[in-house]
Amino acid sequence: MLDLTIATGQGPNFAMIKNRLAVWMIVRDDVYYVDMAIKSVLPFVDGIYILDNGSSDRTIEKIEAKDYRITILTEERSDLICS
Repeated sequence: MLDLTIATGQGPNFAMIKNRLAVWMIVRDDVYYVDMAIKSVLPFVDGIYILDNGSSDRTIEKIEAKDYRITILTEERSDLICS
């Protein structure tokens, strides 16, 4: 049964409830735009997941050079998403 004091925002457990939000970005050769895209969502999310779909430019290197809280998956590891 649902505790209505928590659902209505009253009671001692309400402060412990936190919504979490993550962003998935699929990128490929986006070295010029990826930094701007990450910065636009970073203040609002708990994590960012980037799937690089075979970039031949320096997209991944640019992301790794920054101190973002990001998980990067490359094309070789895309089976983790599809399974």
